[in-house]
Amino acid sequence: MPQVEIKVEELQEIIRLHGTLYPYMEPEDLIKLIYQGEFGAEEDVSDPDKTLDKIRVRMENAAEYPGEQLVTDIGGGFVRLSLQKARRAGLTPEAVNAAHIFSVAHAKGDRSRFEEKLRLASGIIDGEKLFSFTGGEFKDRCAGYLKDGGGVICHSDVYMEKYGDGYAVVAKWLTQEWCKGE
Repeated sequence: MPQVEIKVEELQEIIRLHGTLYPYMEPEDLIKLIYQGEFGAEEDVSDPDKTLDKIRVRMENAAEYPGEQLVTDIGGGFVRLSLQKARRAGLTPEAVNAAHIFSVAHAKGDRSRFEEKLRLASGIIDGEKLFSFTGGEFKDRCAGYLKDGGGVICHSDVYMEKYGDGYAVVAKWLTQEWCKGE
């Protein structure tokens, strides 16, 4: 089996950044973050009109959070694009939807690397003390998640109440032009 390269410092910085921006994250929110950084968004994009409608509604309803940027790195060449900031920057739902669909369609993750990132995150959590849960609690949640097959995971109720889902996961390189004015 080939060695799976993981940039531990990058993972640590991403966890630190998201822990600072979203301190009410629960273990499943961190699993989702790491998943999206490995595989991109876990959405069905087979119907572009349906995803456009979702993006449009989410852009209209997205709130701004202190410290949030237009794009926030999630690793693996992906970013979370703030839909509220995108709207304020003049990006259209059509442009965001196109970038989102393209990103999902071309995402290539590695299951072994993903599982190793989850394992490494447990130690990072204890070292950083950013969350209300410990590395051990995260490890236990990951074990149950992986036992159930892994894959798509929803944000916690707490995360949705505090922060909502006002972002789209897109390939970082697709946002470079959008970020020039930031």
